[in-house]
Amino acid sequence: MNIDKRKRLHDKKYSIIGKLTYEEIINYFIESENEALKYQFQGHFYPMWHYEIKDVLSKALKGMEAEKMIDAYFHLTRLNKFIKVKEKNYSYLLKGVEKGLHLLGKGYYISESDPSALFLLFGVMNSNDSAKLYDTSHTEYLNAFRFYRKINSYMCYHSLRKKLKPELYLKDSLLLKRAQKMTSFFNNFDFNTAGVLVLLLADTSMSSKQALLKYHTTDLDRNIVWLLGSFYKDFNTTKANKQLLKDLYDHYPSEWVDDYEYHY
Repeated sequence: MNIDKRKRLHDKKYSIIGKLTYEEIINYFIESENEALKYQFQGHFYPMWHYEIKDVLSKALKGMEAEKMIDAYFHLTRLNKFIKVKEKNYSYLLKGVEKGLHLLGKGYYISESDPSALFLLFGVMNSNDSAKLYDTSHTEYLNAFRFYRKINSYMCYHSLRKKLKPELYLKDSLLLKRAQKMTSFFNNFDFNTAGVLVLLLADTSMSSKQALLKYHTTDLDRNIVWLLGSFYKDFNTTKANKQLLKDLYDHYPSEWVDDYEYHY
């Protein structure tokens, strides 16, 4: 059977309407995503039932098989969806994340997981770090998740850097330590890295500034230089941040820092 026909049958099978029990929602979600992963297409059940799936998996469910819970969190995080979970389910979430680490970077229909999100939330970069997953407590995850959810609620980087209140998160030493190790993710800039950059600029410690100064030396692309410059200019109120902007100009042409390069 060719993929197009299989996908049509899949979509028809999982075009489910009506009321479902919690167990049915989880079962259909897992079945749909198992098939989608196997044949590498977009599962049909999640887009239709994503609110209900996330709602169910945020509850402290009773009587649900452990393997089903793990598989559900595996597929949820494989789709790059992270949620607030009850402490009872946290071990299932960790095992689900671990199950998907080896799929990172293997293609959109295999894993949509954003490596920067995984590092921000759990401190892991790939399957070699799987043991480190379990170093993050439930409370630490919830603290990181609050920051993650907030920075991904903005519609543009300008709003994020103008409206985010970094002082609410700088007291979290674990979050700040992870932020200081995340400059390697800036080459694939997104709202996770934008939020991290604001933390590093708002933090007064030299370790945060040193992380950015070191990043300047890594032969950056023009679009990244301009993004850095746009953030630096909005936080150019301290001596340390003024030095960051000066160092960026010292390393790269001024037009890279000041002028956005349009691609037509």
